[in-house]
Amino acid sequence: MIEKLSMALFGIGLLACPFSIYSAENKPDWMVATWTAVSDEDGTPADVMEFRKDGKYVNYGFNCALAAEMPFHVYAGDIYVTSEVPNKGPISIVFRPSKDKENLTYTSPRTRNNAVYERLPSNPCRKDSK
Repeated sequence: MIEKLSMALFGIGLLACPFSIYSAENKPDWMVATWTAVSDEDGTPADVMEFRKDGKYVNYGFNCALAAEMPFHVYAGDIYVTSEVPNKGPISIVFRPSKDKENLTYTSPRTRNNAVYERLPSNPCRKDSK
């Protein structure tokens, strides 16, 4: 009985292993940072956004007024931020990292224009990060 229970727990542990590895790889250190737009083909004012290790994306807006906090995940190298519209459904915001991981590009599904983001040394919207 104890041997079967041990084997079952070992099997469950093996099944859980890929999920914990995936979770750790899902938020690479290079991505966990504060970013701001350095160019925007639509001419939108530059906002400040943060990707956190806990899987949260925080957008502070262009005046550092906290606009939104949403979950994000990585799939096939792209960063997907999921915004839930009440009584509607989810909208995904997708960022594609450059090969050197120095920039993130967002392409507007509406205008087809790009905005390019670069990492900031600290978050100007958070007093505790300076």
